[in-house]
Amino acid sequence: MNLPAGHPPFARRYLVGLAGTVVGVVLALDAMADDTVLVGAADAVRAFAVDNGRLLWLALPGLNPDRPAASGELVMVGSSGGLYALELASGAPRWRLASTAQVFSPLIAGDTAYAGSVDGELRAISLDDGDLRWRHRFPGWVYSPALAADTLVVGGQAKSLWGLAPDSGRVRWSLPLPQELVHQPLALDAARVLITLFDGRVRALAAADGETLWEVREPVPCQRPIPVQGLLVYACLDGRIVARGPAAGALRWAVSLPGIDPLSLVPTASGVLVRRDGELLELDARHGGIRWRAAFTGSPLGAPGVRGAEVFQPVRRLAPSGGYSATVLRWRLQPAEEVKR
Repeated sequence: MNLPAGHPPFARRYLVGLAGTVVGVVLALDAMADDTVLVGAADAVRAFAVDNGRLLWLALPGLNPDRPAASGELVMVGSSGGLYALELASGAPRWRLASTAQVFSPLIAGDTAYAGSVDGELRAISLDDGDLRWRHRFPGWVYSPALAADTLVVGGQAKSLWGLAPDSGRVRWSLPLPQELVHQPLALDAARVLITLFDGRVRALAAADGETLWEVREPVPCQRPIPVQGLLVYACLDGRIVARGPAAGALRWAVSLPGIDPLSLVPTASGVLVRRDGELLELDARHGGIRWRAAFTGSPLGAPGVRGAEVFQPVRRLAPSGGYSATVLRWRLQPAEEVKR
């Protein structure tokens, strides 16, 4: 497929240097509050002002924080020290649920956070004060769940899937699986969830009882799908990006883009953003064709982020004094009619 010529629809950018020398971090742009960019990295969580990129605060240094999740005035972050609720305005901890095992950042539903962990415990925690409401232990690590049909659907290392009551953690159903889950389950709508397995299966299930609604099988494992313009779009480890209809999993389109990062897919207003080999690409949701591309320098650190007309990409660059420094790039998307072809 030929890439369109001309300039990508980008204008105005700034660079934000992260303090200190950073070597080998995994940096991800993971959550965006009204005026704040939250960036999780292996060394800390950082918050930047959206309008000018100013560093607002740094928290949880050295605790291997997972992707932050914003909820009102709180930022929820799983880490090697447990689950933290940070103040969005300052990064100060409001409360902490301690753990000796890595905790994944939670699903937030109402006034409760549901967090899986490497030690196999799923915990339900009060957002207000961090009180533990219930816990349930599973064999092997377990992801944070998806919520649909008033049921928490959870799985991970064990070749099984479970449906739990959100208020008590009581098991409503269990389902054997042929392989482990690649990623946290996805709630398709109020009644259905979707899982991806390491044998390439992509399966939609009824959350109320675990009944399989449809299943397709890719030749290699694929990452967790994202909803894009009424489609489910996911990237596979062989460099393909696939779009399917959510009703029955019918194939709508598939494109091969060798070198893509399968964890970098982000929905945009007209398609999906993906990164490969030092460039960002936007694919048209209607057919998977490339609408534009934009090159950047530096090693990408985590997925890009999209907020309205803003695009963000953390990168790592060689510092003048030696070592590496992390930087956040920001672009503003222009209207599509202004793009030069």
